Amino acid sequence: MSEQTQQPPVPATPDEKPQGPEHHYHHEADKTELEKWLTAGLKKIEPYSNQILMGFIGVTVVLIAVILWSRSSISSQKAEWEEFVENRVPDDYMNLAKKTQGTTVGAWSLLQAGRGFLQEGLRSALTNREVSDARLKESVEAFEKLLKQTNAPAAAREEALFGLATAREVLNGDDTSLAIAAYQKLIEEFPESGHKAWATQRVEALQKKSTQEFYAWFRQQNPKPSDRPLPSDLRPGGTPAPDPTNLELLQDSILNLPSAGVGEANQNTVPTEEEMKKEGEEPAKAEDAAPKSFPTPEKGDAPKDAPKKESEETSEKPAEPVKEEGKPKEDAEPKAEPKAEPKAEEPKAETEAEAKPAKEPEASAEEETKE
Repeated sequence: MSEQTQQPPVPATPDEKPQGPEHHYHHEADKTELEKWLTAGLKKIEPYSNQILMGFIGVTVVLIAVILWSRSSISSQKAEWEEFVENRVPDDYMNLAKKTQGTTVGAWSLLQAGRGFLQEGLRSALTNREVSDARLKESVEAFEKLLKQTNAPAAAREEALFGLATAREVLNGDDTSLAIAAYQKLIEEFPESGHKAWATQRVEALQKKSTQEFYAWFRQQNPKPSDRPLPSDLRPGGTPAPDPTNLELLQDSILNLPSAGVGEANQNTVPTEEEMKKEGEEPAKAEDAAPKSFPTPEKGDAPKDAPKKESEETSEKPAEPVKEEGKPKEDAEPKAEPKAEPKAEEPKAETEAEAKPAKEPEASAEEETKE
């Protein structure tokens, strides 16, 4: 590339005026409609910037509070459900329902309380009328509170209607209209309920005069629990109870306890080894001294049963098998006779003693003739 040469500026003549530096005018870039709108808006809200900032802070605080409240409500509901699961008594369910009114936990608590009261009332209906009526009325109250809640679950309402009808059937006697109304409401609100067949049957039965007469008679009865029997020491003519202050009871020979007091009576009564050996030798000596054979009878008392032993033994021997004709020889052979038991030895001394007294009366008769 050839180098470019710069020509020197042409000197100005005295007639020409000096020219200044050239100035170029740049037009501003065209703004978009959005930029124009934002610029105009910022100018309008600039006087209210402080108020807008405070409002933004307030909204942020509200959002934080809502988040914290939702978390706390979830934890509280968890605690309520845990308490619901742990409860076992109807009164506990009623207390939980009071603390959780208008909630799902409260509705189910009322249902469980009503069920518990109903079961207790039916269980004691034939044994304690006073307790039964009190429990049945409490169940009716719990079921009615549940049915008044508009946000109660449908399943809870269904069971509450069934329990309410059952309680009213037992309570109202011959006036079965309230029980019939509860059963009919159950059928209308829950046509696919599992209790529909039973409710329909009970409506038909409660409309009969015989059923109304039965419940009228049942309400006239007043069963009461029988008194528990008194213990034997409190019954008339029974054995009196021992006096716990009587120290002589501790001296019972069965207990082998030392007598109350001081001195030698309270010393150690555990036997020594020598005493234990002596106690073991004494029963052994007593066994050796005991007669090993039965005593022989006195003279003149001859055993009358002795001569009969032989006849008894012969009678006890098994009879020989009878040979049957027409059978093989093997069957005809007589079976081996069982071994006879050894004969008991007869007491010889007793027979000799029996013979002697028989001769004595003859000798005495000869002496009398001689005299």
